[in-house]
Amino acid sequence: MIKLKKNLIRLAQKQNPGLARLKEFISELDSAGCFAIRSRNHGLPRISIVTPSFNQGRFLERTILSVINQNYPNLEYIIIDGGSTDGSREIIKKYVDYLTYWISRKDGGQSEAINNGFKRSTGDVLAWLNSDDVYLPGTLNAVGRLFDEDRLTGVFYGDLVHIDEHDNLINMIKDVPFNKRAFLYWGNDINQSAAFFRRTPFFKIDMLREHLHYSMDYDLWFRMLRADVKFVYVPSFLAAARIHSGAKTIQDSKSARSATLSLKAEILNIRENDLYSGFWCRIYRVKRFVRFALNGDAFYLCWVLLNHLSGFWRKLCCFLE
Repeated sequence: MIKLKKNLIRLAQKQNPGLARLKEFISELDSAGCFAIRSRNHGLPRISIVTPSFNQGRFLERTILSVINQNYPNLEYIIIDGGSTDGSREIIKKYVDYLTYWISRKDGGQSEAINNGFKRSTGDVLAWLNSDDVYLPGTLNAVGRLFDEDRLTGVFYGDLVHIDEHDNLINMIKDVPFNKRAFLYWGNDINQSAAFFRRTPFFKIDMLREHLHYSMDYDLWFRMLRADVKFVYVPSFLAAARIHSGAKTIQDSKSARSATLSLKAEILNIRENDLYSGFWCRIYRVKRFVRFALNGDAFYLCWVLLNHLSGFWRKLCCFLE
């Protein structure tokens, strides 16, 4: 099973050159990208990226390089560090010439840091990239063109991969075109690291709710949906989220899940683990599987089935021990 999974990963990298190039892309500064940032060609909309950071120094540099090396001609990059003590400040200072703004001081958490960054921004298109995640090559140019060509869409979101501490591909998550009911009952179906949104609706709904330390993205998408913002799915891998023991949602996974369920119950005005909500969640799980089958995406179906079998095998082994 492990060998089959490795073969599928190699096949995915052949089909997606950006995945194959990822390690090289985030390993060192690209001089062409630096020139593009300095030239500030305004043919495409300005994209403002905010990276909230706190003691993620071992991954932060790769995150920064994944933004700078995009070679996007109208980029605004802001880093808000929460007073890290692990060498993050020194890493940020290495790239200060390519940053619009940065600061390192104690703050009220991730949501507050992101809001503070966006208050400093001027871009028409916004996104935040956590300090252990990375963008894939070509993401910002693709997103910039989408926003330039479609002025009615408020949020573009794409597919996501998971990587480990050493930048190895370990999982792939493909999304589907936006469906309001599926979003509400399935849960947060939008990969935050691969999502970009317009400035106007974000500030109109008063940005992120700063008391939320988990699922602030789900809450944001819901409030944008309620404000009639249009969501459009981009069938391409745009970002990589890093899975590691130091990640906030891994360290405190129970709190993260509890916060998501509570927020979902609040949004839908139902009890947590409501049977009606659970029923529709299962319906949309099946519909997603059927959609991939009808689209002839045999590769991704194999990947999903393999992950389910692996999960079942791990649970069975734990049960038998």
